[in-house]
Amino acid sequence: MLTQVTDQSIVRKVWKQIEAKMRSGARVEQRTMGTRAGSYPDKVFVRDDLGIWTNKGGEIDGRLWCIFGVLPLPENTTNISMVVQINPAVKKTAKNTAGCLAKDENGKLWICHTGRVGGGRPGISKSEYLKWTTRLPALVHRDGGKPFSVFPVARANHPDLLDDIAQFVWEIRDFKEGCPSRRPAEQKRGPFKECEEDGEGQRYAETYEIRREHGLVCNRLSQCLQAGGYSVGKDQQRDLFVGPPHKPLAEIEIKPTYSWQSLYTGVGQLALHSTTNPARRQILVVPHGISREKQSAIKSAGIHLVRYSIRDKIIHFNDLLDHFPKASPSAPVRDCIPSR
Repeated sequence: MLTQVTDQSIVRKVWKQIEAKMRSGARVEQRTMGTRAGSYPDKVFVRDDLGIWTNKGGEIDGRLWCIFGVLPLPENTTNISMVVQINPAVKKTAKNTAGCLAKDENGKLWICHTGRVGGGRPGISKSEYLKWTTRLPALVHRDGGKPFSVFPVARANHPDLLDDIAQFVWEIRDFKEGCPSRRPAEQKRGPFKECEEDGEGQRYAETYEIRREHGLVCNRLSQCLQAGGYSVGKDQQRDLFVGPPHKPLAEIEIKPTYSWQSLYTGVGQLALHSTTNPARRQILVVPHGISREKQSAIKSAGIHLVRYSIRDKIIHFNDLLDHFPKASPSAPVRDCIPSR
């Protein structure tokens, strides 16, 4: 269960920490910020390692002015436009807020977003984003008011705070650019499936960890393959592909759980890929411990299996050398950056 943090001093402190972390190692540029209300000069802090930029901060109309955009910055003009705001209220009179701070049952603080997005092109709205995103929302309870839905973006004071924010910013950018949704069909029953099944959205933390593990495994597997000299790519439809994108040597889908629902989704995705960009080999990557029954079902569908495990902060890819003899089968988790 999440509870909204309304103490303004705590909210300001957390957002100051975000600003400080973003500015650490950033390069500074003077740009012209474009908004619906007009344009104005602003200083932006550019993080090339994260692929995003943020503004110098401040407060406007009772909310913190915290905006983000993606790189590269345009070279032929100083004008830039934001991708998303994560702007919590610091006064009761604040309106048009899209961010908030919430606390879970263990006292951990979470930076959250309501899904309220706009601008860019016709059809961009909160309702459309809810249909598009693969994120599952959670309910936030507040004193004297009805619960409301949010998307937990990142945990405050977590080592991966900025990586998670960057991942969210790039996701919003993809949505605004009209990139196809990767939401499985079984998740389209309603925009608040998680809240429908669990009135308090208590599984949001588990969902967060599953998404994080997916990013860790995907990025590190890519690094292990590239270290062996393999050409690796990814796009909106495929977690990874090896070789040319139109006629790849292999297509890879990664599932951090081996529930039947997750496996059905992975097998279905690979089957759809084979109709447009047929690969010599289709590979499903799942955690070590998958039952023999499920392994047999996957192999009977003509799909190869690579299992992984995480022990002592090391990702081990079992069966990887069977398919890619030059690859490195294990790598430290601490070197991974979640995919954007």
